Amino acid sequence: MFLIKNKLLYILVTVLFSIIGSAQTFADEQKSVLGYTGHSIPISSMTSWMQIQEKYSNEETQWFDILQESGRFTDDKFRQLEVINFLINLYVYKSDIDGEWKTPNDFLAHGGDCEDYSIAKYFALIELGWDEKDLELVLVFDIERGMYHAVLAVTLGSSTIILDNASQFIGVEQRFSKYIPVLGMTKTEAWHYASITHGKMK
Repeated sequence: MFLIKNKLLYILVTVLFSIIGSAQTFADEQKSVLGYTGHSIPISSMTSWMQIQEKYSNEETQWFDILQESGRFTDDKFRQLEVINFLINLYVYKSDIDGEWKTPNDFLAHGGDCEDYSIAKYFALIELGWDEKDLELVLVFDIERGMYHAVLAVTLGSSTIILDNASQFIGVEQRFSKYIPVLGMTKTEAWHYASITHGKMK
């Protein structure tokens, strides 16, 4: 847990400093998740996320078992999300010492930590035909555990569903009030929601 907390903290601090130093202003565009409103920031500041997308576009991921099972629920999107969350959460949890985000291939072969689960779920849903605009990788602060974490937020109709490697159950965002969103990213957009200092919102 200590490694996850510090790795994500390093990423968050690095990104926030790059945002502050940017000459561009993105405050006009807004988005909400987990009850917080975020402001648009440069997607180019999300270096790890941009690198993962590039790597994924150049690799062939062995999704067969996961996609075959979850693909049976094309008429029940909520059930499909449940199956994806359940199957990917079965993979080995492993803290990353080097802090590098993993492609789905690396994750499926070696396991990973919270953001690696969320990344794998994101790309699995893309392969199943979900709209990339409805999938957001969100870095959050867990106020109960006092540490940073990552989840996948999925727009389904008028609801936002949270997929979390810390739970085999998915649910609407209102059930995850212990999470304060800090940063969020889709394929082409990024959002800054809240700043956390010493475990408190700033």
